[in-house]
Amino acid sequence: MAKLKAQPLPVAKVIPEYTIQPNAISQAMYNLGPYARKLIAMAMSMITIKDDDNYKVSFRASDFIEALGLERGGNTKVLIKAAVKECLRSHIDIDHDNGDWEGYTWFTHSRLEASKLEKANGWERIVMTFNPELGEVLKTLKGFTQVNLLDMGKLQSRYAIRFYELALSYSGFAGKNGNPPGTWYIRDTTLEELRELFKIEPKKYRDTKNFRVRVIDRPIKELNAARIGLHIEPEYDRRGKWLIGVRFKCRWVGRDEPLPVTPATETEREEEQLRAAFPEEFETYKAEYIAQKQAQPGLFAERQDSIELVAEVDAYEKLRAAHPDFFKTNKTTKSPKTKKRPSKPSK
Repeated sequence: MAKLKAQPLPVAKVIPEYTIQPNAISQAMYNLGPYARKLIAMAMSMITIKDDDNYKVSFRASDFIEALGLERGGNTKVLIKAAVKECLRSHIDIDHDNGDWEGYTWFTHSRLEASKLEKANGWERIVMTFNPELGEVLKTLKGFTQVNLLDMGKLQSRYAIRFYELALSYSGFAGKNGNPPGTWYIRDTTLEELRELFKIEPKKYRDTKNFRVRVIDRPIKELNAARIGLHIEPEYDRRGKWLIGVRFKCRWVGRDEPLPVTPATETEREEEQLRAAFPEEFETYKAEYIAQKQAQPGLFAERQDSIELVAEVDAYEKLRAAHPDFFKTNKTTKSPKTKKRPSKPSK
């Protein structure tokens, strides 16, 4: 049986462009911060199918930054170390088709090699050893998807990354089973199933509206705005006024095409109301956030468009906190429903 082996680094500088990821990993239950998840994607890109059991991978820290399209910030060294530590202590749970469940750690060992350059203040090389038991399971899994590292690097939130890999893992159904060409769905899921899939603590986002805003609407908005050739539209399942589930319509889009126009989500409609009611407060909160980011650079440098998007999210959060009773007296405008044409009278 073919086995996994760590690919030795070539003499020439070769930056991986993608990783071939088992769909079962994309659909597994885990919770990782964005940089820890990107680090695992980089490590998986270094694994190839060979004849012996060597699960150790090694790559330059600078190659990791370049492969994911990141930029060095003021505390890159701190972030990489924190991400490696998170990878070591994190777990992944896999549900098999036969009903079995298995849980694993991702890695058994990691090492960060300090740069030998006198003026450098960073890591030269990252060495990570995958859990051999997880590696053995990966050999038996069927179904793989190519995950573009630069595309993943453009996503800033953990849930946007999860939706990205989930969508890719189901993309084999595009144009099949009655789906239009280039269109497919992520399987229907309840909110509780989504919470379990993303390993969100029971006490976190207990309010359904808060869960929808933070876990679904905003991450998907970020993904759609990233121009990575993928567009996702949530379709909510309600029983009366209660939100119980959601399915996600996915489709390929041109990277240079104008962003598709889709019906506004409930979160977007609420935010439009807040912005219209308190325009000066909104702009003040947004400007304050941007000024703060410019005065205190993050661990990695962030693109301006990412800062703008997060600044708006922060402004909306502050508006909600400053006006907690706003939606009690101002009902959110619902999307207009398509009226049915009256049936023709029978002759």
